[in-house]
Formats: sequence, C-alpha cells, structure tokens
Amino acid sequence: MAVTLGGWLALAAVPASASIVSCVQGASNAIVISIDNVGGPDTLARTAGGAITGNGAPLPGACATATITNTDSVAVNGGATDEDLILDLGNGGFVDATGDEVDMALALGGGADTLTITGTASADNVRFGSDNSVNLTGDADADLTGADTAETITVNAGDGDDTVSGAGFLGTGSSAFPRRRG
Repeated sequence: MAVTLGGWLALAAVPASASIVSCVQGASNAIVISIDNVGGPDTLARTAGGAITGNGAPLPGACATATITNTDSVAVNGGATDEDLILDLGNGGFVDATGDEVDMALALGGGADTLTITGTASADNVRFGSDNSVNLTGDADADLTGADTAETITVNAGDGDDTVSGAGFLGTGSSAFPRRRG
C-alpha cells in the first residue's frame, strides 16, 4: 500500500546503501547514531533475532551489540547536508516480544533530508501528529520524535491491511493537517 498525505509525505522507492558515520552507547541504554549523505540512504532495521542494524550490518563501535531488548532509545543525528534515513519495520519493527518499544528521536540537521518508513507484510499502523511525532505501532504513545527534521517523509506500508494517518492522537498530538477555517 502506498499513501501520500498532502505535501508532507511522498512515495518513492529508495535503495539501501551508505555508511553510518558513528554510533555511541549512552546512558540509560540509549544509543546515538550520526549519519551523512555519502553513498545514498542509511537504513536502520532489526534482524529476526532482534539485533539493531545499520545498512544490513551490525552498528559500528560500541553499538555493535545493540538489540531491541537492551536498547531503550535511538537518537539519529544528521549534518548540514542532505540525509536520507530509512526506518525498516520488517522483522517486527523496533518492538520486543513483550511489547517494549525502542523510542526513536531524529535530528537530521540542515539540507533537504528525507525519512522513509518501510512497513511489514502484516497490518501496519502509522500515525502522524501535530507535535512532529509518529506512532509506528498503533499503541497509545509516539515511537518517533523529530519528524519535522525531515523535509520529505515517505511511507511504504507494504502488504497487509495498513493504516497510515495524519489524524494525530495516540501520543502524537492533534491532526498533522489541521483544518483551516476561512
């Protein structure tokens, strides 16, 4: 399923390749990833076993052992140039078997940055709200903040009975597309 909501979301197929510049293990099971625009988009995903990967490989440095069970949050920082980030929710997304989620925070920096959310073969529920956050799981809280640091957001929901909405709530604030009266 492919959906475009206003000018804020656009759909496009983006190949995965590039390098994650650095990854630092922080306090409280947090990791901080720096990306750049060299070589194409950077892809964050997880393996079927729960390891968090960057471009299909373990994350660099101290983050090489990061999993969805030993990581509480991931901050992704960009630079002054165009960054392309793909969040691949395949293999269960960034949620462990108990339903505990890895929170994502984006600060993609300057340039014309893009965020692509790639869904699963099952039913996906992706909800955008006015506080620039995204609920990726359909539960009661936002899973990704800083969506406004991407100038273009693409959702490739995949097969399945998907819901992609800009209606807000479920932890994302009010509608991402407020009604204008006039």
